[in-house]
Amino acid sequence: MGEHKHGAPRAKRPRGRSHPVTLAIGLLIVAAVVTAVVLTVRFLYSDYSWHTSARDSASAIAESIQHASEIDESTPVPVDAVASNPSAGQVTISSLPYAKDISPDVARVRLSAGGGLSVVMTSGALCSGITFNMTTPGKSPTGTFACGDQVAPPVPTWLTATPRDATVILEWQHPPEPVEDYEVSYSQDGGAHWSVVDDGVSSLSRADVRDLVNGHPYLFRVAAVNMAGRSATASASASPFTRPAPPTNVHATGGFTTVVSWTPAKQDGGRPVTEYIVEGIPTGRCVAVAPATQCEITDLPAAADYTFLVRAVNDAGPGAPSSTSSEAVAVYSVPGRPVALEASPGDSVVLLTWTKPLLDGNTPITNYQVEYKVSAGDEWVPFDHPASAATAITVNGLTNGTEYDFRVMAVNAAGVSAPPLTDVSQTPATVPDPVESLLEADANASVTLAWTAPAFDGGAPITDYLVQYLPEGGQWTTVEETVSTDPQIAVTGLVNGVRYSFRVAAVNAMGTGRWAARVTGSPFTVPGPITEPIAVGSPTAIELSWLPPADDGGRPVKAYAIHYKATTAPDWLALKRVPAPLTAATITGLVQGESYDIRISAISEGGAGPSGLDGSDVPTLTGVIAEETPPAPTGLTAVAGDGSITLTWRASPAGPDSPITAYTVSGTPSGTCTTRKKLSCVIPDLPTGVEYAFTITASNAFVTGLPSDPVQVNLLAYNSATGGVVTTYTRGGRTFRVHTFLSGAPLTITSAAQPFDVLVVGAGGGSSTNADGTTAVGAGGAVTSVKRATLRPGQWSVVVGAGGAPGAPGSTSSLDGVGAAAGGPPGTVPPVAATSAVTSSLSGVPVTYGGAGTPTSGPGIDGRGSGAGGPTANRGGNGVVIVRYEVASQ
Repeated sequence: MGEHKHGAPRAKRPRGRSHPVTLAIGLLIVAAVVTAVVLTVRFLYSDYSWHTSARDSASAIAESIQHASEIDESTPVPVDAVASNPSAGQVTISSLPYAKDISPDVARVRLSAGGGLSVVMTSGALCSGITFNMTTPGKSPTGTFACGDQVAPPVPTWLTATPRDATVILEWQHPPEPVEDYEVSYSQDGGAHWSVVDDGVSSLSRADVRDLVNGHPYLFRVAAVNMAGRSATASASASPFTRPAPPTNVHATGGFTTVVSWTPAKQDGGRPVTEYIVEGIPTGRCVAVAPATQCEITDLPAAADYTFLVRAVNDAGPGAPSSTSSEAVAVYSVPGRPVALEASPGDSVVLLTWTKPLLDGNTPITNYQVEYKVSAGDEWVPFDHPASAATAITVNGLTNGTEYDFRVMAVNAAGVSAPPLTDVSQTPATVPDPVESLLEADANASVTLAWTAPAFDGGAPITDYLVQYLPEGGQWTTVEETVSTDPQIAVTGLVNGVRYSFRVAAVNAMGTGRWAARVTGSPFTVPGPITEPIAVGSPTAIELSWLPPADDGGRPVKAYAIHYKATTAPDWLALKRVPAPLTAATITGLVQGESYDIRISAISEGGAGPSGLDGSDVPTLTGVIAEETPPAPTGLTAVAGDGSITLTWRASPAGPDSPITAYTVSGTPSGTCTTRKKLSCVIPDLPTGVEYAFTITASNAFVTGLPSDPVQVNLLAYNSATGGVVTTYTRGGRTFRVHTFLSGAPLTITSAAQPFDVLVVGAGGGSSTNADGTTAVGAGGAVTSVKRATLRPGQWSVVVGAGGAPGAPGSTSSLDGVGAAAGGPPGTVPPVAATSAVTSSLSGVPVTYGGAGTPTSGPGIDGRGSGAGGPTANRGGNGVVIVRYEVASQ
């Protein structure tokens, strides 16, 4: 077989043993190695001092060793070393001080350029199995050498060839014999030609063969070399390789899934591509097994701008990445989970609201899938509803009082999102049913209500009861109280005797339930004190009278209890009860001249009221002296006025111990007045047209006397009204009131006891110029005769006519229900001269009638005769309406 140097790997030739140049080079190498060894040993063992300065002969080495021994007696080196065979690079050791267990047939020591040490026996055999110890006092022995026959080394074993990028790494196991070098060679043509790897002299059991062609098969062989010769070769084969080149033409399509395709790499790196790795930017990954040239990614998060790159993979690993895909693609996915799910209960419904997912999957959310289940169950039920992207929905058809779990998933074109991390629970409910068995119990200014809870609470616990009350003719009022589920309440602050309606409704979280059927009640208490008690004494009896209490306590008075005792006596005596509505009693069997205390109490369903007029339990009357009753007053007179009657009388004589303290006038059918010292009083505001009878009594501090004889008086009814210009005059002791209207105004009748006197006068006609140049004046307004008219109370419409324009008649004046007076015609001679003066039958003063047409010939004092024609181009005078009636003297 031929051998040659390969272009890149270094090759070497086997060394010749007899060539002079080679020997010289070898000696130099030996010298260098000895120097290195000595320096190394010196470094490792600080108490050794090997200093060699090798040149090109074994004698120089010997001298160096000898010199080192002389300067440091502790150095365990030969002290008698002479050059034995300089040409072979050998040193003969004649004496080895400090060395032990050295065979006497050791002839030579050989130092190789690589630092190797060989021992040659005197027999010429390579020494093996001999232990060479260099010792120093206090130091451990070092240096062990194997000796044997002088033979070539065996074939290296366990040769392996590991391929790399353009390189194959060869490794093997050392043979047991000493080896000075390994010869490495390779063939790239199946063994026809070999190239030696030029790696110098080395005893290392590894060689890196570089600069090979990836993917090309190579044969390799290794032989061991020592002083005895060269071993047989061990062989191995390998093909160097590297990672593949990047794929090209990367293209991606987006959508709900992403498909990436490419063109395979042009260079596979010396090994077949086994797979392709696709990497997405910003995320995503898939692997395609060669020879496939596309890959699908199904779990990419939705985004709008994905790009991709591809790496080819062979036995060397992933290659460099390709260029990114030529265009960005959008990827869709199912939406994220809806968040912030909340539920609000209603009547058989639950309102769900939520917030849309943060991620919509890069495609719009078109619907939300809503599901619910009974909280105690396991089966989710879809809630059927029209597709909608709204974030709220009402789930109906639920059972009030049952707890449900709800969940919502977002839906887009890619599918349905995952359910929320947590479900939401809620219980639909409605307002409670009405309360049952509502009862009421009346008390003083309060009513106690009691009831039982509703049969159905609406599906939510009762939290309160709403209580309201309604007085007759009033409005519903809510009882203000703290929140309570107590099924009873005392409604206070009520008015005794007023009838109230009450209603109660239960309240839960859904609101106020329906009202129960209302109940009615009327709070009450004991009656108040009687009013206006009167005691009239006689020698042996006291006549009592009174009026019912101003406040009956809310229940009708049934009777009156009367107790009396002598003022100085300790015990009270009782009269038989006086049944209502009677308000009088007589106490008989009294002691003349004795003073008595009397108590009168009203009794009702609420009990007995107080006897004291101030509400306390004190005597109603005290100090009644039966023998000093005031006599009846005399000289009582009554004078009728305008809606009032004035009464006068003479003073009554008083007893010695009981002066008169008051006079009381009582009228029938109505009217009363009381004075202390005055002997007259006026009773105002009495109805008119009624005949009255009055009596008067005198009272002292203890008793009221008998009434006087009655006096009668007739209170006449008179007219009264408002409106217009009012004047009042008196004639023959009679008073009259006149209302004159010169323009349109209402007449309001406030009292109409007698007929009214009414005069209506029309407006005057306007003046005009005749054809012959003379002036014609308008006639005075027409006068209706005075009428006695009965006008009802209320508002009447008064129309006052205006004077006519030049040449035009005056208009009509009128009073509704009485009649109208037409205005005078134009341009005619007035019926009465303007200077004529007559006395008005209404007002009793002169009145000017329509006349010659001067500006002063207008209305008279009371308006009668108004309507005279004026001068040329003047209007006639205006008409009037006059209402007169008699009023009483003040």
